[in-house]
Amino acid sequence: MKLYLGLYKGEVVSVGSLVCTKDSVGIYDIATKEEMRGKGFGSTMFNFLLQEAKQLKNTYCVLQASPDGINIYKKSGFQVVGQMTVFENRHLFE
Repeated sequence: MKLYLGLYKGEVVSVGSLVCTKDSVGIYDIATKEEMRGKGFGSTMFNFLLQEAKQLKNTYCVLQASPDGINIYKKSGFQVVGQMTVFENRHLFE
């Protein structure tokens, strides 16, 4: 796993990660600080990670998309192949 930070004026404004397996690379955990959203930082991080993934020359590139990010991925040619249900228990750690 490789973790990446996106900096703007010395401040971390976005993050992302690549997870590599034998034949695939996953693009995950892309997030942008709430007050910095809508300024292209998430798209920039995604495009950077996509270029890094292409250099690895794996067979597949996979990702999971939130509703906020799905259009970025579709514009780059990714297709929806399934849906995932996420469960959480916020009270577990109280």
